[in-house]
Amino acid sequence: MSVNLSLFAGAGWQFFDNNGAPLAGGLIYTYAAGTTTPQATYTSSTGGTAQANPIVLNSAGRVAVGEVWVSEGVNYKFVLKDSTGTTIGTYDNINATYVAADLANTTDPTLGDALVGFRQSNSAGNLTGATGRTVHQKLQESVSVLDFGAVGDGTTDCTTAIRNAIAAAKTATYSGYGSVFFPKGTYYITDTIVVDATMQLYGEISGASDFGSGSLVKVISGKSAFQIRHADSFTSYVGNVQFRNLGILAAGKLTTTTTATTTASSFTVTLASASDFVTGQMILIRGAGESQTLGNPLYINATTTSGSTTVTLSNAFGIYPGMRISVAGAGFTSAAYVVSRSGTTVIMSETATSSVVSQTITYYADTPVRILSGGGTTTLSVNQAPSRSLTGTTVEHYDCGIYANIATTVENCTIEYFSGAGIYQHGGASDIYSTSANLSSNCNNFRVNNCILTNNRNGFTARGNDANAGNVIGVNTYSNTEYAVMDHSFLGNYYFGCHASGGYGFMTLYLNALAVFSACYLEGGTYSTYGRRTLAIGGAGVDAAYGGVSFNTSGYVAGLGVSTFYPGWSTTYQLTVGDTNTPFTLDTTALGGSTLYFQRTAATDGQAGLIGWSPGAAPRYAGLLTSDIDSDKGKGNAYAPQGLFVGNSGTLTQTNFRQIIYGDAAPTTGTWVQGDIVFNRSPTASGYVGWVCTAGGTSGTWKTFGVISA
Repeated sequence: MSVNLSLFAGAGWQFFDNNGAPLAGGLIYTYAAGTTTPQATYTSSTGGTAQANPIVLNSAGRVAVGEVWVSEGVNYKFVLKDSTGTTIGTYDNINATYVAADLANTTDPTLGDALVGFRQSNSAGNLTGATGRTVHQKLQESVSVLDFGAVGDGTTDCTTAIRNAIAAAKTATYSGYGSVFFPKGTYYITDTIVVDATMQLYGEISGASDFGSGSLVKVISGKSAFQIRHADSFTSYVGNVQFRNLGILAAGKLTTTTTATTTASSFTVTLASASDFVTGQMILIRGAGESQTLGNPLYINATTTSGSTTVTLSNAFGIYPGMRISVAGAGFTSAAYVVSRSGTTVIMSETATSSVVSQTITYYADTPVRILSGGGTTTLSVNQAPSRSLTGTTVEHYDCGIYANIATTVENCTIEYFSGAGIYQHGGASDIYSTSANLSSNCNNFRVNNCILTNNRNGFTARGNDANAGNVIGVNTYSNTEYAVMDHSFLGNYYFGCHASGGYGFMTLYLNALAVFSACYLEGGTYSTYGRRTLAIGGAGVDAAYGGVSFNTSGYVAGLGVSTFYPGWSTTYQLTVGDTNTPFTLDTTALGGSTLYFQRTAATDGQAGLIGWSPGAAPRYAGLLTSDIDSDKGKGNAYAPQGLFVGNSGTLTQTNFRQIIYGDAAPTTGTWVQGDIVFNRSPTASGYVGWVCTAGGTSGTWKTFGVISA
């Protein structure tokens, strides 16, 4: 028989009469609750010996024999009388369930922690303004994956447990703004976890395979760990999903590739042979996306020889194996790609059909899609249609650590070993995990702070018309096989204090994206590819990149590259300005174009600055150099080696400006404008100050002016 200590009389109770004297000889009658039917009680926890009924109290008013134990699950009525039989009190519906059992209850939400009170306090007492709640209410502020059966041993499948925890965090109790906690441990999952409500997922510390113990989510090879999107039938946009203090790790990279045929705007991809691609996986179709000219043709261009697979580049910025490119006029097909690169020498997958010199390179973006059906066969149905029709292009695995179709905040996380991007913010396109028409995505104002992204294909990717105005701060990317950062956003994002080592550095694609890279650090032979309106300011190794800043007639900024000096790395301080389509490069001896250029004269010298500006199509040059070193020109003096143009008209044409130069005689060559002046470089007594052009044209007509006294 199961018995519990009675809540009435129990052990050691002492009873008193109405005058406060011990109830000597008092009587306790025990009945079934609400009746006069006697109900037995017992003298000990064994339930073997019944108490007398009534129980007689001793001279001290206490139970004379043992304690009072009651049957489990039975409710009692106790009637207390004095020795003469006068009733002192009746106590009905006394629950026989022991209070410890109520506290341990995990099935009834009114028991367990709902029986324990809580109020914020310190050693001095309750805090001012704090209100009382139950522990149950306090614990509902967040959800732990352990609450739903997750086991952080690295082998138990926690997929369902984590999904249930997320589902609980977005219930009405949490108003869709709950938190899901991952205590220290490794939580193994076998499928992608979808988060489709505003919430926070957080751990104790960031942890990964070689970063020490922490809160780690480990996903089976070939699957993305987390996908962030709107619910299938959403009525309002998800505001922001936050990841903090988590490690996210793929169990291994799947490297299977095959060739495929795609048709523009078709949702069917035909593989050359069946592979290990399965329904639900993300894959990458090489070169099937949008095209852009790869940077400034004056900084990077290509030369080909007919019948050869070799392409010689003006420099190697941004070119990597597997990249789909074409060279203007060279005759490569739409499926041509880079097989290998050594310095400025690139080996293509095809031979050029024409020889070209210094021609523009076009880059074709890769397209990530999700397999909706057909996994394991040669015909795949995918959720997004490629932009280009291709034959023989490559299809590869592209699982991601976090793939987000809404603005996501990721802080203090380590993400590694994914075949795709560690973090992929994809805005302005259909949800890659659904075919629902209403699932358009918007990732504007995403945040990635203080994260480690390593051993992935790409560290971080932002792509689409609505993946803009995001901040990526203090992110360490290394040992990624392709770009540390791939920014395909429409308007650009901000990157501050980021590091890239190995792979191909930072890349921006869209011409009108005003991306900013500030105080970022490249090393280990890493090069970056910046679009023409990208600003790269400060940091180390920024000279291992190209890009220009241009203020064209529409007032657009094309790009800015400023390199800091580091001994042995660079002797150039460079700020390049150029038109969107025709940026210029200058040095100290040939000023021209819309260019601002700062150049060190030698590794041991100080810096100098030049400003050059061409007001028209003709080679009319202006320039200004100020030097901070001692030289024959003086320290800090203005120096215009190509002459000075002066004018006050707002129209930037040759006829509104006049050139002022120094020389030893009136010019006999070149084209001049009436009013141009040549000052005499070697004036003498009785000579002339200089010559003025009185009739423009070839050589011009010149007259002396300014007689010098004898």
